[in-house]
Amino acid sequence: MPQSCVAYNCYIRHRKGGNLKFHTFPKTGLLRDKWIAALGRADFVPSTYSRICSKHFHENDYEINAHGKKVLKKDAIPSKFCFVNSIARSSDANV
Repeated sequence: MPQSCVAYNCYIRHRKGGNLKFHTFPKTGLLRDKWIAALGRADFVPSTYSRICSKHFHENDYEINAHGKKVLKKDAIPSKFCFVNSIARSSDANV
């Protein structure tokens, strides 16, 4: 199954050899709830296959592990989103 980002207005799909990383949601707990809330999608429940691409994380959300690889910090929360179109659509509906 091809991976694609579940963030609103993000159409990025995984490409072999690409620079982007696709992160799985935390399994349980407060951090998972924060990730879901950050998406801003009503009634969204992530599945086993739901991913968020690295474009939604800041550079300081990553660290270099013992093997020299760039990995997401354990407490990182996605925070870079583009909600402009959703605001425009909801205001158009109210006219």
